[in-house]
Amino acid sequence: MPVKNIFYYLSNQHNLIVKLMIFSISVGLIVYFLPKEGRFRFEFSQGKVWKHEDFKAPFSFAIQKSEEELLQETQQVEQNSRKYFRFENQVIYEKQRDFQFDLDSFLLSINESDPQATAIRAGLRNKILQVLPDRILQYYDQGIIQNLVDKPLPNQLLIERRNEVLTEKSYADFFTKDQVLDLISVQLYGTPNWKDHEFKLFFERFITPNVFYDDARTAASVQQAITAIAPARGMVADGDLIIRKGEMITPEKFRILSSLKNEYQAQLGALRVAREWIIIGQLLIVTLLLGMLLVFLILLRKDLFEDSIKLS
Repeated sequence: MPVKNIFYYLSNQHNLIVKLMIFSISVGLIVYFLPKEGRFRFEFSQGKVWKHEDFKAPFSFAIQKSEEELLQETQQVEQNSRKYFRFENQVIYEKQRDFQFDLDSFLLSINESDPQATAIRAGLRNKILQVLPDRILQYYDQGIIQNLVDKPLPNQLLIERRNEVLTEKSYADFFTKDQVLDLISVQLYGTPNWKDHEFKLFFERFITPNVFYDDARTAASVQQAITAIAPARGMVADGDLIIRKGEMITPEKFRILSSLKNEYQAQLGALRVAREWIIIGQLLIVTLLLGMLLVFLILLRKDLFEDSIKLS
């Protein structure tokens, strides 16, 4: 059929076109207002009265923790988590190897205009080489810990990683740099108060930490502990009475009802079909039902079908 004849035919079918439009709009409106997903059918608020009938658990579910509870537990984990430190063996070898050379270089660099001071330092050099190398090696072997802004508590457990072996220790098990300097001063002068400022400066430069805070491993440990925090506390069994009609919704009841609502919606989500397929299914069902109505009108009530206003 030529295009011109098609347009001519359609122009004479005004009444049919109006009915098709009525049919299409009706189908569209009905589908638009149909629910696309299920929802929890009870409305409730904390501190209000439960206005519905006595309510029992329709299935077993876990009581979820509130955001405040989870935040508090997370903060406790962060505060109480063990801090990891790594022990650097290389520092011991370097200090043991370079000690005498660094000491002699230091003595040569000092202004020796004062013969008396020079003689005293020469005597101290011999004493240092006889006593201190083994002592300093012991300090390093036990561990000289890095200074931290937030120092762990003296009895707080730490984890030391030495040669890939993890060992539980406390902060008090390590030396600090200041403690080592005091011990060296006691060995040299019998008192923690240094009598030679130049020697003190030398040892301040020579003594360095060999136990360092392992930020990455500590953060990973904290994150693992946070991930292990249970999101729920307690269970409600299928059929258990949750709340009675007229009962006040306390914070605990509100938490249980909220947990049930979340679990209900989660189960709907697990079974939910793609939204597009739901709409297609609804379109087919509504089109079929309205089509059956139109067939009925055409066959048995043609007077209604012919009148567009009555058909609407």
